[in-house]
Amino acid sequence: MVRAGPAIRRPAGDYSGYGLRHNRHLRLNFMSDASGLSSLFAAGQFLHPVDSSVPNSVDLVRAIARESGGTTVDLLPGSTPHVQMLSGELESADHILFVLIDGLGMSIMEQHLEADGFLRGGFRRELRAVFPSTTTVALTSLASGAWPGTHGLTGWWTHFPDTAVTMALLPFRERFTNRNMRDSGIEATALIHAQALWGDGDRDVHVVLPRSIRNGSYNEWFNAGAVSGESVRTKKLAKRVRQLIRASRGPTLTYVYLPQVDSRSHRCGPYSDETAETARELERTCAHLLKQARAASRGCVSMIVTADHGQISTPPERELLIHHDDPIARYFRVPPSGDARACQLWLNTDRPVSEQLPELEKLLRKRITDIPGGDSEYALVETDDLIQAGLLGPVELTPAVRARWGDAVLLSADDLAVEYVAPDGSFHGFQGNHSGLSPEEMRIPLIIR
Repeated sequence: MVRAGPAIRRPAGDYSGYGLRHNRHLRLNFMSDASGLSSLFAAGQFLHPVDSSVPNSVDLVRAIARESGGTTVDLLPGSTPHVQMLSGELESADHILFVLIDGLGMSIMEQHLEADGFLRGGFRRELRAVFPSTTTVALTSLASGAWPGTHGLTGWWTHFPDTAVTMALLPFRERFTNRNMRDSGIEATALIHAQALWGDGDRDVHVVLPRSIRNGSYNEWFNAGAVSGESVRTKKLAKRVRQLIRASRGPTLTYVYLPQVDSRSHRCGPYSDETAETARELERTCAHLLKQARAASRGCVSMIVTADHGQISTPPERELLIHHDDPIARYFRVPPSGDARACQLWLNTDRPVSEQLPELEKLLRKRITDIPGGDSEYALVETDDLIQAGLLGPVELTPAVRARWGDAVLLSADDLAVEYVAPDGSFHGFQGNHSGLSPEEMRIPLIIR
């Protein structure tokens, strides 16, 4: 089956420090060990988030914090040489606009935007997304400068075994009842093992979110240390940023979150005409935002634009749905967590994981082989192998964070999506997905204007 979008390229970089060894004789349609995982990296079908030649989004956030006078950022675990390099590339400015376009990976940008346009015209370099390449994990790293292996969130759905609760952290709701977990006395500050960096520096920080995002426990954690945090309609975004800069008495950092590309890609597919138009509209929004900010400032304004992740096309006919009464589900003590392309599995405790995985592998192979469009390429990896490969960052996991990752992770390498169907029949069923390690999901841009 032919998938729209650019061809997958072999990644540059040195993975020798992360336990990745290439086994050229291993079959690529199902891999259940660390050497199988490494062969997907060697073939260019997976990109490692920690690469000696390509900075990560965590490196960028730490560089911005350092440029803003942050004093604790250099004390965070998992520092890389990229932070110093990026610090030298950031332009000194009185006011920084830090714009996060959700879902605008390199592939989508290259497919839909003109090379000499506002965004691609300011392209500086390629970055890697964090893994899992999904918004909850990436935004938490963005605000805190912490690697996923430190902050402890694992995907759209994070399972907390100490309370036996699976939650979507951004809306802060329990998975199957949709109840706000604040009503149960739970706060984001108790679940996220990191603190936001906004207050650690000499800039006044303003967080500007879309009107559609309501305030809640996660947003309060995210905004901690900022001078202001507010929700604004996109049409009034430039006006509000202009007001914030004009009223400032010193240097500022204004963070702007734009979710529209990701939302449209989920519904219509990342390479659809609808996503193309949305990307072009946001490009015009960014250009207008910078123009208005510079008009309001008596000093220099610099705009930094990046993404949290990209997206890959996942046609509905290429989706594996696991119903609550599925024979596969009999191996799970709790429903899978994470996302559709990095599915975290929680196996029964009555037998060792090493005994259950071959049986589960056999069931999965048969089901996935029966999906229209031919064999899919994926990896079923024991969680400890995934952690030892350094995919959650160059950090040591605490026991509390390790406990949230379950026993194994099912990683998709092509256009396969895997979803658990709740007893009420609900599941996402997106045309585009992310959270995996494919180049489409992991390659993100750094744009400076």
